[in-house]
Amino acid sequence: MQEKICVLQFIGKLGSGGIEAFVMNVFRSIDRTKINFGFVTFQEKKEFYDDEIQLLGGKKHVVTQKWKGGINGAFERTFSFFIFLKEHKEYKIVHIHLSDPARAVQYILIAKLLRRRIIVHSHATSVPGGFCKKIIRRINKYLIYFCSDIQLACSKIAANWMYPRLGQENVQIIQNAFDLNRFFNCTKNRTKMRDEYNLSGKYVIGNIGRLCQPKNQRFILNFYKKLCDYRENLCLLIVGDGELKKSLEEYVSTLEIEDKVIFAPPQTKIEDMYAVMDLFVLPSLYEGLGIVAVEAQVSGLMTLVSEHVPSEAQVSNHYLSIPLNVDIWVDVINTQISKKNIRYKHFFPKLKNFDIKEVSFQMLQIYESLK
Repeated sequence: MQEKICVLQFIGKLGSGGIEAFVMNVFRSIDRTKINFGFVTFQEKKEFYDDEIQLLGGKKHVVTQKWKGGINGAFERTFSFFIFLKEHKEYKIVHIHLSDPARAVQYILIAKLLRRRIIVHSHATSVPGGFCKKIIRRINKYLIYFCSDIQLACSKIAANWMYPRLGQENVQIIQNAFDLNRFFNCTKNRTKMRDEYNLSGKYVIGNIGRLCQPKNQRFILNFYKKLCDYRENLCLLIVGDGELKKSLEEYVSTLEIEDKVIFAPPQTKIEDMYAVMDLFVLPSLYEGLGIVAVEAQVSGLMTLVSEHVPSEAQVSNHYLSIPLNVDIWVDVINTQISKKNIRYKHFFPKLKNFDIKEVSFQMLQIYESLK
């Protein structure tokens, strides 16, 4: 019997974010008679995908640490990862998912030192930082490129962000794929889910994502408040969790729209949330790809995004990129509300690039090329 290829997925956490969702979509679909995944996390608690990882035959490895932050915490995480990888020789391939070239390079160097095959996967296009961070990023781009065996990115702009110019032609674009059929047919549960959230007769504007500064949910609340000033029967549904949840809830109270906003936790059947919505909004400050925008379009929703969402996210004509100006968003949404509420069903041919079956097969070939 052929020995399975064990791939160590380095994300750092296993929450409900887009990177984790992509890796789990691949894990569900890939040929698990040939491939198995292990996951490294620094979170000493139960996380969103723990149960499913175990069910699929994978392993979660917690790299423990006494210090939670600062130089001591970073040093301890680095040393603990070195010890872990040295002890777990079954992981010949390390797949490192990154959002910032200024971070996590030490883990790539450790994997290189211990003679592992390394895949680096870029999932972002921008991260705030000052002059020193810019210098570090410029240096690290070369370290990342020359120390890794394969370079991946979720979009062209994410490739430009993570790798130096001289290496761009070698970067493979791997779209953040998912099971398209789950979203094509999501409206079958629309009435049931709208009744569950008491949304009958409401026009629902939706957003899905981590509650954090890059996702820009505060901007959503600003334009939504203006809409509520002269429109009735509206509801804003925000699905997700994150460090800004409390401050966003407080801001909703300040705006006095508590009865018109619902904060829902991360969902395992996220397609049901799209079924509830009438319009999807994603005014992000930056995105590696913006996979939720693709999911929303496949669900048949008119999808409004900021200009910072990469063009690869557009897979249909029911998609509009808009500058981050509150009045413009209000006008566009008012126009959309006035239209007959329909579900769109026509897509561009490139939608096939988001089919998880195709992408899982691509990933299988990449892993097998490194064994």
